[in-house]
Amino acid sequence: MIRVVGFTKEGDPIIKDLKYDREIIELTKDSTRDKFSANPSIKASEFTEIVIEKRYSEHYKGYFIEYLLKSGKGNTCEVVAQVFEEE
Repeated sequence: MIRVVGFTKEGDPIIKDLKYDREIIELTKDSTRDKFSANPSIKASEFTEIVIEKRYSEHYKGYFIEYLLKSGKGNTCEVVAQVFEEE
């Protein structure tokens, strides 16, 4: 199991727990601690792969490494983490 904790602009945590059973990656996303969330909830989803992509952000004038969960069913995608790449 891996837990990834990200924070909103206001500093509220969004918790993502990932569990892998050698076939499926189960993601549980908890936004109940986000005071500004329009729909605070705990949701579970299933994915089949983790993909790492590099993308440029015009806003930040730099590159991010994104860790994405993807599923073959309807090309569902969820960003697990974004890491700003320093020069």
